[in-house]
Amino acid sequence: MQQPEIGKKITDLRKAKGLTQEELVEKCNINVRTLQRIEAGEVIPRSYTLKVIFKALDYNFFEEQNKSGLVLFIKNVSEIVNLKKDTMKKVSILSSTILIILLGVLMINFIDSNKNQETLKKYVDAQNQNSIKWFNSGEIEKLLEDYADDACFYRNGHPSYCGKEEIARVLKSASNTSAFKLKAIELIDLEINGDLAIEKSVTTSILQSGEIMKTINIQHWKNIDGEWLIMNDIDVAVLE
Repeated sequence: MQQPEIGKKITDLRKAKGLTQEELVEKCNINVRTLQRIEAGEVIPRSYTLKVIFKALDYNFFEEQNKSGLVLFIKNVSEIVNLKKDTMKKVSILSSTILIILLGVLMINFIDSNKNQETLKKYVDAQNQNSIKWFNSGEIEKLLEDYADDACFYRNGHPSYCGKEEIARVLKSASNTSAFKLKAIELIDLEINGDLAIEKSVTTSILQSGEIMKTINIQHWKNIDGEWLIMNDIDVAVLE
């Protein structure tokens, strides 16, 4: 089961139990924002997070999944594993079956990896567009919702700022002075390695003088309990 089916299943089970999102997260020891994103199909939860949520909902997710084609397949090949009769023929069939399974697993992992990357790419694109709107309107709190509490903020020629409060102070100051406005954030590349991701983008800003400035921006994302959060936000260069 993949997103958005997982989110819909959790929503249906939660409502069937008569639980609000706040009541469910208390049972799971996760935050409301994480549950909201999972139910909306915006994030792909980790196995541990799924186990905790479904346990709180008295639903054995993995047992239900096992009732599908895999169990039927195992029953159908059980006779093949018995090598007492037609040994060489069955060994040949079994070897071919194992090879097909291994190739299938590799293909599934490849497809899942591509899905994860595509899902995060869509989310990052949306986050970048929202960042433009929120910075220009001074809604810095919304802009920082995708930052980890201990995130760090680096700007070319300036000291580093770490922690949401410190980052908020710097961004609010920049937004209030209207020294520049964000015009565009264009995603160049997004690389995912397990629970880590690196985003490379070009940010276009308009200075008070009307001059256009472009910077290369790198954001380090981390998947924490099924939620992708920015750990480091870095401007590495100014484009001429």
